[in-house]
Amino acid sequence: MNKSKEKEEYTYSYENNSFIDGLLMKYVVPPILNRLPMTLRPNSITMFSGLCAFSAFMIMLQAALSRYHVWWLIPILMFVYLVSDCLDGAQARRTKMFSPLGEFLDHFFDSAVTGYLTGGILIVYRELDPFYFIMVLVIGYFTQAASFWERYKTGKMFFGKFSSTETVCTLTAVIFISCFEPVRNFMKTPLFWVISPVRGFLIVSCFFAFLNGVKSLIRAKSVSVKFFSFVLLSILVALLLSFTSFNFETKVVFISLYIMIYLAKLLVSITLQQKDRYPDFGFPVILVIVLLVGSHQYLCFALCLVYLVFSIMIIVFNNMFEYIRVKMRLIEKIKERRVSRINEAQGSETED
Repeated sequence: MNKSKEKEEYTYSYENNSFIDGLLMKYVVPPILNRLPMTLRPNSITMFSGLCAFSAFMIMLQAALSRYHVWWLIPILMFVYLVSDCLDGAQARRTKMFSPLGEFLDHFFDSAVTGYLTGGILIVYRELDPFYFIMVLVIGYFTQAASFWERYKTGKMFFGKFSSTETVCTLTAVIFISCFEPVRNFMKTPLFWVISPVRGFLIVSCFFAFLNGVKSLIRAKSVSVKFFSFVLLSILVALLLSFTSFNFETKVVFISLYIMIYLAKLLVSITLQQKDRYPDFGFPVILVIVLLVGSHQYLCFALCLVYLVFSIMIIVFNNMFEYIRVKMRLIEKIKERRVSRINEAQGSETED
């Protein structure tokens, strides 16, 4: 087992060039921050932001039932998510409640939002082609993983001018306009060969997302075998899922959960300063078994869901417990040093 390096002070280094983040931090966050109690923990704000994003995704899933009348809630929920995502960091700086656990939760929820929105576009526009399913989700998560890898290797998180915030706003807008039937039909109508507006948007988005991921890896200056195996396994899992009999929404959820297992492992390595870990190999094996069985769909669905959810829960809770253990050890060390200083001071007084 790799032992964490213990530090008395946790630091989070980042460079944020996002235009929208700058506007939120200048005009929206300060008035709200001044009204928040000092006792409110930043992690509570992070959990609230994640809940808003998850609620928006649940509304997207209703696209299969054509319940577009509640879609006006999506941009509202995502705006609250973005504000809260800025607010938790501001509250942490204000109260000096920085912690590895806070960074883990913040980035873990951010990575989930990437999957929610990219998968949401596939769901609401019923883009069932396996090529787009694999391309959109794998590249979207690859970019997120590459930014985490850069943080792991350099100790610094980098946000460009078109960062995750701008990506969230763009994807949310494309999802929201689908609630209007004429727009939805136009977006799905092929204009050039088999390329519809939504497919064109996905291709262009994936191209620039891939470039951003590559830039992150270039700044990191190295890529491990473990990271490379994550990319290959993600493609394999997406490919295997495309051949299963699961419905489309289930496939989107499963590939998102699978990739988030690795992202959670990488975030643990970052926040607790441990060696990076291999991606999960169990789920691809389960999918091969599902394809070989070819029946008992509900049993296979339950097996996959339980495996993915429990895998993520184990990583999250282990990280929380490890963080608590590290914090308790640091507290004991600080107490020992204080006692040592007091004894030294008393010894000096006695000599005088």
